[in-house]
Amino acid sequence: MMRKPNFFIIGAPKCGTTSWASWLAEHPQVYFSPLKEPHFFGADVEHKARPTPKQYEALFRPATAQHQAIGEGSTSYLASRTAVPDIEAYTGGQAKYIVCLRTPVEIAPSSYAQQCADLGQKLGNFEELWRQNARFAADAGNSARYSPFAGLFEFWRIGAQLRRLYERVPRARVFVILLDDVRADPRGVYLSVLDFLGVDDDGRTDFPVENGFKIVRSSLLARLPHVLAAAKAKSGINTNFGIGVGRFIHKLNYKFLDKPRLSPELRAEMQDYFRDDILLLQELLGRDLSHWLAPMAPPQVGVAD
Repeated sequence: MMRKPNFFIIGAPKCGTTSWASWLAEHPQVYFSPLKEPHFFGADVEHKARPTPKQYEALFRPATAQHQAIGEGSTSYLASRTAVPDIEAYTGGQAKYIVCLRTPVEIAPSSYAQQCADLGQKLGNFEELWRQNARFAADAGNSARYSPFAGLFEFWRIGAQLRRLYERVPRARVFVILLDDVRADPRGVYLSVLDFLGVDDDGRTDFPVENGFKIVRSSLLARLPHVLAAAKAKSGINTNFGIGVGRFIHKLNYKFLDKPRLSPELRAEMQDYFRDDILLLQELLGRDLSHWLAPMAPPQVGVAD
């Protein structure tokens, strides 16, 4: 009998979804898709490598009776207007959703860097990008003419996205994880997630961070895996959507860095832009998120960072 996924890590991007996928995949009662982000649902969000139905089902074929929770994690699903309705239809309205969130002021520069890496482009100046596109961001049709990254602005409005999810799915089937809480008590949050999924405590105490802030070293080298993938698809080869050479090139070509620092002026601008969305999220969660809107503390002289 074919096993279908019964839980989905649906976003937001750069909020710890890769870490959660890695941690849960190691749990003996959890089966997680070997392709972490298949992006199968939500045709309204463009993705370069969407699997066919047969390929998607093949991802979960190895799941056995011991796996009480079967999942995948595609960060495009939360922002998509059609992904969740598609998932509901596919699972018969039984799916559980894990939503990882952090302040959009932190999501924005990190997801911009990820987009550059995914497109094989050198990292540009985020502050210039913000200033060029923020005033157009409310109108996706206009903003798309000014930058290939303009569509990211809608991905960063997580309050509106969570409200849309709550309108479609009972809250009992949604578990929201704030990165603030994971940083403060990773095991406590982990145990709550296991309880939500209906699996036992496996005793995990180590929670390494996965998929940190990275940049591409060579745009030319970054395009090579896509060329190889296209050649593979043309030849009819199917190796679970991956190729060893491509993975090696990916690791070789990406450099992990400390997260970018925003100037106090830019941070204040971004906080003002996202204020309404943060207040909406605060209301939806019943959580005080005023620290997401607080001014940046001035550096302390003589204290090492």
